[in-house]
Amino acid sequence: MLTSLKFDEKLNEKEQLSIPWEIEGPLGITHDPESTYHLISNGSNYLYEVELSDRPAVINTLRIYDENKRILEGLASLAWVEGLVWANLKDSSKVAIIDLKTRKAKILDFSPLRRIAGIVNRRLKKRSLKEEECLSGIAYNSQTKKILLTGKNWPIVFEIKMNLKFAKVI
Repeated sequence: MLTSLKFDEKLNEKEQLSIPWEIEGPLGITHDPESTYHLISNGSNYLYEVELSDRPAVINTLRIYDENKRILEGLASLAWVEGLVWANLKDSSKVAIIDLKTRKAKILDFSPLRRIAGIVNRRLKKRSLKEEECLSGIAYNSQTKKILLTGKNWPIVFEIKMNLKFAKVI
């Protein structure tokens, strides 16, 4: 069984939670601040609603689709952003913005950020980013309403602010 660590604002460890064995290779975890459940991704087209406790259990399995009703594969890092789940798509610089009620996702392409990270990397480390060094981290600061994006071996973190109404899944 895998363990998830929970931290407070000052990065002090608050608690350790076990992840159910049914979820192979978890890649991302987030939670709705108004719920006791957590959402976990494992690189597939599913999000798992999980009760993390002494006896962790999968409560619900959600299959996610894109705007054209095609199954959306590769859900990885997760962040809860104003009622929507942002999931980067594995091995790409794309992000799925998921409405859990409809299980539909809108796809945004953040490839321009990867190009900028590549330029900075060449200047700092004297090398280009490799193909696999793509977007791999999402976080949301609910106080500033800004989204933080970074990637594998990127030398910088992008702080973006966008109209979240634009991100709504229709």
